[in-house]
Amino acid sequence: MERIITKNDNPLMDAINCSPPDNFIIIPNTILKNPSISFKAKGIFSLLISNEDEYIPYLDIIKKASTDGETSIKAGLSELEKAGYFRRFKYRDKKTKKWVGSFWGITDTPNSFNIDIYIQKLEKLGCEIPTLKKQ
Repeated sequence: MERIITKNDNPLMDAINCSPPDNFIIIPNTILKNPSISFKAKGIFSLLISNEDEYIPYLDIIKKASTDGETSIKAGLSELEKAGYFRRFKYRDKKTKKWVGSFWGITDTPNSFNIDIYIQKLEKLGCEIPTLKKQ
């Protein structure tokens, strides 16, 4: 998805590491020992979780860090998404309801995406993530 709000207008990042920040990464045994997740997906997870929030994880950049092609990387991302380690978030303008951007969430705890600060930034810009469950 092409972002309508430009980087200069928008303090938002393209990916959020939803795990606690450290100078190193710890890969959870649950993902490493999970036989339903391929080594390809485990490698993509390791690359994504090792980067800072400002990292821009476009497929071309991921391809440069690997010998895998785009189809293979997309399949790995889908595996991670099904397992709850990766999620794509789309956001839209609250008034117009027009989709204006997206970002990726990566977490080391399945289905636990801590994006509260990001949601606050979106709200200040007049945007929302309508797919999130209202509490």
